[in-house]
Amino acid sequence: MFARFRSRLSTIIGALSRALARQNIVWPWDIIVSRHLIDMNAQKVKANSNSKSLRIFALSPNRFMADLKILAAQDGYEVITLRVPWQGVVSSIFADRRGQKSNGILLAQRFEKPMQNFLRAFFIRNGVDIVLSACVWYKQDVVWGSMAQKIGVPYIVLHRESLKTQPEHQKWVTETVRKFGDENGFLGQNLIFHNQPMCELMTDIGFASTNQVVNGGCLRMDGFVNKVLAGRNSAGQSVAIDSVEEEKRPQVTLFSFATGIGLNGLISVPFPMEGEIGWFRLFDVMHGTFARLAHERPDVDFIIKPKWDSYWLDWINKAIKADGLDPDAIENLTITSTANPHDLILDSDVICGFASTVLLEAGIAGKPVVIPDFEETLEPIYRERVQLRQYNDLFDIANSAEAFTDLIEQRLENQTIAKETLSQRDEAFTHWISNMKGNAVDQYTKTFDTAADWGAQKRLG
Repeated sequence: MFARFRSRLSTIIGALSRALARQNIVWPWDIIVSRHLIDMNAQKVKANSNSKSLRIFALSPNRFMADLKILAAQDGYEVITLRVPWQGVVSSIFADRRGQKSNGILLAQRFEKPMQNFLRAFFIRNGVDIVLSACVWYKQDVVWGSMAQKIGVPYIVLHRESLKTQPEHQKWVTETVRKFGDENGFLGQNLIFHNQPMCELMTDIGFASTNQVVNGGCLRMDGFVNKVLAGRNSAGQSVAIDSVEEEKRPQVTLFSFATGIGLNGLISVPFPMEGEIGWFRLFDVMHGTFARLAHERPDVDFIIKPKWDSYWLDWINKAIKADGLDPDAIENLTITSTANPHDLILDSDVICGFASTVLLEAGIAGKPVVIPDFEETLEPIYRERVQLRQYNDLFDIANSAEAFTDLIEQRLENQTIAKETLSQRDEAFTHWISNMKGNAVDQYTKTFDTAADWGAQKRLG
């Protein structure tokens, strides 16, 4: 009964708030929501305290926190966002019933004015110059972003999911982005991608113009690229960059992967249920084999790096136990989601991974990279969705579990990477991830500055 009362009360509050907002009476919610802002610049000392900073309002910040911290650290930029769950609260009040249009994403016309009036007051109060999202198809962001664009506050998408290297991936992206635009395509000012192929895909399908797309590279790679370049010797090789001074034990790192990685269009979750489409056999064999090698080689440190814990950790432990081992009993095996991935790459002698940008990241660092090519990868429906498969000749490819073990053992003895191979890895990294100059942030700030100027003129006009 209480739940029914709460639902009815919420409906009444939403209807009343929208009715007031149509009359441009939005100050109560403007004040309430503004009290829940998070300023990501609290610890930054401005180079010039008298200069005005460009202020970015970040939507769904948990999806790209590392990028936002980099932007917040730049002179002349500030990043603010909302505490959970206030972005959703505002959408539910001012942007209710989003399914009124055929694609189920855009606002019904009668809800646009309330949302716009609220955003106009909210952005003025908080000095917002740009609205930033991490993905074209984040439903929770589209309403905020598209309405911001209409009132002259540029909506920019820093599209993190830019590694779509196979035709099947690109087909899925094409079908997906069209659900999040109108007859003219993208609803914002700029789309920033990590690579040129994604920029070209958006223009080829008519979702965005050449003026809207930006090949910005990846913000998070700037520091890593600069470390790699500093560590290379005159032969074009990499020099090991260790976090400790004393001689270290050999180290092998497996960057774990979700059982649904790269299977866009077939499944929509990172870890599908067993029995569905997924890299189940490959996941089990790869993690079990890795743990067994750790058990057999106590003189080497083995690390498994998932992106997060929770059920991902459960999957890893289950795979290891299926191989007859207790992961907690292997003293030289560490499973950690919190270690910095770039530190792991630089401090490891051998890297193992699958269908991820980490393959090319480790590649430019001059590391031996062992990649599995067995189990589900041999089946056509999976093979055509293996990310970066066209670059297999730049890495060590294991065609079986036994070969996976043998290649790791061999590479522990010899980590040499040919100069020509390293050059080709650099080209692949530039093509799909970021430039090798380590200055992606410059392209982002240039885009933001131009967009902010457009917004200022738009609001004046």
